Amino acid sequence: MNRDLEKVLEASSEQDKKLTELSNRILQSTDLTINALDGQQKLNKSQSEVNHTLKDGIQDLFKMLQLLVNNLKGGKA
Repeated sequence: MNRDLEKVLEASSEQDKKLTELSNRILQSTDLTINALDGQQKLNKSQSEVNHTLKDGIQDLFKMLQLLVNNLKGGKA
């Protein structure tokens, strides 16, 4: 009976080790996922800033082209 109890305790100990390892891997995976999402969020913010700057640049270019066309036609801006 004592030997059976030892085997049960050994099996329980092995399962505990495996569960701990699995738990650690899940935590690592969660950390990696959070880091990836944080990086994506920063990238999205940067892209938004680039898009805004590009939009402003295109608007300025269009205004300058309008002025140039008006000047070439001899008109006023």
